Amino acid sequence: YEEYKLSSMGSSDSPLRPGCVNCHDNPHSVLKWFEHMYLADEGWKQVQLGLRDRELYNTQLAPRLAKKAREHFVATDSRRCRECHSGKERQALLKGTIGEFRADIPPHQQMEKEGLTCVQCHQNLIHNLSVPAAWNGKPTKAQQGNATAGKEKSEDCAGCHGEDGNTPDAMFPSLAGLNANYIYMQLQAFKSGVRKSDMMEGMVADMSADDMADLAVYYSQQKLRAAFIRPKVMTLKQRADLEEGQSLYLASCARCHGLTGKGQGILPAVVGQPPDYMLAQIDAFRSGQRSNHSIMRDIVKGLSDDDLTLIANYLGGLN
Repeated sequence: YEEYKLSSMGSSDSPLRPGCVNCHDNPHSVLKWFEHMYLADEGWKQVQLGLRDRELYNTQLAPRLAKKAREHFVATDSRRCRECHSGKERQALLKGTIGEFRADIPPHQQMEKEGLTCVQCHQNLIHNLSVPAAWNGKPTKAQQGNATAGKEKSEDCAGCHGEDGNTPDAMFPSLAGLNANYIYMQLQAFKSGVRKSDMMEGMVADMSADDMADLAVYYSQQKLRAAFIRPKVMTLKQRADLEEGQSLYLASCARCHGLTGKGQGILPAVVGQPPDYMLAQIDAFRSGQRSNHSIMRDIVKGLSDDDLTLIANYLGGLN
């Protein structure tokens, strides 16, 4: 419940803000609750222990419950999501917010093309903000890539992004550990011209969808390293800046990118990225050069350049 309150949904001031009943079927049924907690298999003991042991919750209980919930959402074509995010009346209430459904943006067009459902990209939006549970359901096109083939194809990318996806250059992003769907869709965006970059447009010009999927899977399986090593002993100023950066991140960014910056499904991980690259992308969002549809333009409006630098430096030292 504590993660729900901090999530983009639980902290929303929209009249459509979801509660437990919007996602959990029959949550107030005493009989169902009793059956689930006491008459089920050994799993109920894990539930009880997980509520007291954070590590057990993150590593065992949450992934198991996430798998069960996602299977339900896939089976029902994310009906619970669509109840709030579709329909003219509801869309009017969500206009201009992160909850507005935009059918014209590339990821949603890709969803229609591949016959996907909401939960396959939008994961961990309410729970698992600290330690996102990995996707384990029906694979998307991106997740069907071949990592071995992707490693071979990544040779052309190594100059900027590093041999293992950890960039050697502060002006380029690390790709290691990013969600495969996110990488795939960014490559698609570069090829279609939706995301602008003369260098990347040349790199993806001859790439097929299979090439992109192979690269996406390969990089998603690599281990991310921090952009820089933070000193073990910090000055008072360094410590204060670090704490301020963390506070600003939790207040402005964690609802989408997770409490620990590890991302949530299609919303990318932001830890371990070079601060110079992060700030350059924020400038691109501000100017409209990158994604006119993104909520990022509104998020960064209330943050000063100094605030953004503190956030970028805080994230850059994490992995």
